[in-house]
Formats: sequence, structure tokens, C-alpha cells
Amino acid sequence: MAGYFDTADGVDAYRIARWNGTTWSNVLNGLDMLLVAHDMLVIGNVLYIGGSIDLACNTPLVNMVQWNGNAFSTLGSGELELHSSSLVHGTVYSLAEDQGELYVAGNFDNVNGLVCEGLLRWDGNAWHAGPSGLPTTFNLDVGFINGALTCAQNSNYVMQWNGSQWTDLTSGWTGSGSTSTMVEFNGIPIIAGRYNAGPFALDPDWGELGSIAGSPGIGELRIIGNALYAVGDQGVVVNGFVERHTVMAKWTGPLSVPNLAAETIGLYPNPATDRIRFEQPARTSGDLRIMDVTGRTVEGWSMDEEGQLNIAALPPGLYQLQARYSDRLSLGRFVKE
Repeated sequence: MAGYFDTADGVDAYRIARWNGTTWSNVLNGLDMLLVAHDMLVIGNVLYIGGSIDLACNTPLVNMVQWNGNAFSTLGSGELELHSSSLVHGTVYSLAEDQGELYVAGNFDNVNGLVCEGLLRWDGNAWHAGPSGLPTTFNLDVGFINGALTCAQNSNYVMQWNGSQWTDLTSGWTGSGSTSTMVEFNGIPIIAGRYNAGPFALDPDWGELGSIAGSPGIGELRIIGNALYAVGDQGVVVNGFVERHTVMAKWTGPLSVPNLAAETIGLYPNPATDRIRFEQPARTSGDLRIMDVTGRTVEGWSMDEEGQLNIAALPPGLYQLQARYSDRLSLGRFVKE
């Protein structure tokens, strides 16, 4: 767990603590670098932590570190800088993974002399700038929506990379304000932020996905199992003073996917290593997708002949195949070994 704290249940744990199922412990013993974490992500056997530098500490200025289970180290210099400002330091707000590589988004424009637009890719050894052309260098979230690299900016824009240029995913959205979090739920893009409304879903056009009492600012959307949760805060007047109270809500209403008549696709072999086949070949006019356990559409697959799907590029795990048509939805689950 990471955040702005210095103890966990009475245990000294500055900014980051580890829970073993029974007790909290401090994982920063011997670390000569400290940061205020905003996001954490595990890829393989490495934990990546991004955030803002901790000016209260007399240590090297870092905002991006990794933990291999035994020790912390930096990614490059460890500081993603904001050269366009002499007053504000660079900040990492969001981390994402695609095909084993780390994507980092935030408010920064330089790392180790590499110029970027608030978006970087770490291949395990070196930094690479993200695609250029974003409206601003200030990104609040990064992810892969419908298989495409997507950045929620500190503006009204949610930009998506189509392979050659950035396009506005929220074109036609009537809301206003910065999007702080986004997910893909059953193939449907959902965004939330400090709009005093929402979340909003592209289903098939942008519309409000219900409403949460008090219209809190939403800082995080998470999919757990097959349920969508929103976490945020709102101002509550207590004894004449405004306090910030945490709000958590669960979405229980329908999206377009459950409204379709659903049927099961038989898949074999299951588990599979390189290809899966349909018991009855799906109609190629439908929208075929493979989604991971979080509901995110994954990349690295292609239809190579009728009734067959190439899954050789997928990491091992549990997946759902979804074939959507105008009048029905076909679903199947398989394990990639």
C-alpha cells in the first residue's frame, strides 16, 4: 500500500507499507530515496511505483522506482522532470502495462535528456518517448481502451492513439472537466473525474452511467470480479467546517452487453497454447474481442482462418472471447498456457 502516511497500525512505514495477511511492515528500510506514491503496478516479478518527489526528505529527488522483492532501484535517473517549469517538479500519476512493457503518464517533459509529452514507455532497460502530438504534456491516467493506448489529460480531452495520430475518444461527450480515471468494462469505455456528475459510458454514445449521491469527485474506477467500483471524495459540512469524506460506490445497473441475448461459444482445445477453435465458427461480420480478467480488450490476436483464433502472443492466463452482433452476444472462456 502506498500513500501519504508514516505509520501503519503503529508500525513505522514511511509512505509505503506491506501487508502479509496478518501485520504491516516497513519496506523502505535502507532505502536512500523516498517519494509520495500515486500508482503502483506489478509486471512479472517487478513492482513499479510512481509518484511525486518528497521534498521533506534529504534524499535524492526521485518519482519513479522499482522493487524486485529484495531492493529498490531507479528507472534511469529515477526523476521524470518538468523542464517547462522552474517552480513545479515532475509528477507521475498513472502506470499501465502492455505486452510486458511499462507505460508511465503524468506531468513531466524530460527524463535523462529524453524529451516527451507526459508519456513514456519503459522496456525494462531504457526509456522511450510516447507518441507525440498530445494537446498538453499533463496526463492524469493512461491505459489501453479497446486495445488502443489512451491518455486522460488534465483538460476536457481523453486522447487515443490509432497507430498514426491522436484522436479524441470523448468526441460527442457533453460533460466538462478533467478525466482522472478510465476503464474498459465488458468492452465499453467508461470515464470518471471531477465532473460533479457521472461516471460516463460510451454505450454506444456517451451518456451518464447512473449517478452517485452527492456527485463526488471520482479518482479511481476499478473492476473486481465482474463488478465496477468507483472511489472518490466529496465535501461534507461538519460543525460548520467542510471535511473531505471518501465515497465508494458499486455499479449494479445494466450496460448494453447484458441487454443482448447471450449464448455460449464452445472453444477447444482448452487450455490452449497457440490457437483456439470454435465449436461452431462465429460469423465474421461480428465484433470479435478477447478480454482479460479485468475486462480490458487485449492485443496480440488475429483471426487467421474461419473458426480459428491465433493466441500465441497472449501471456498465460484466463481470458474471455466475446463475439458481438446486432442482435446477440456470444461468450466463451479459455485458459492460455
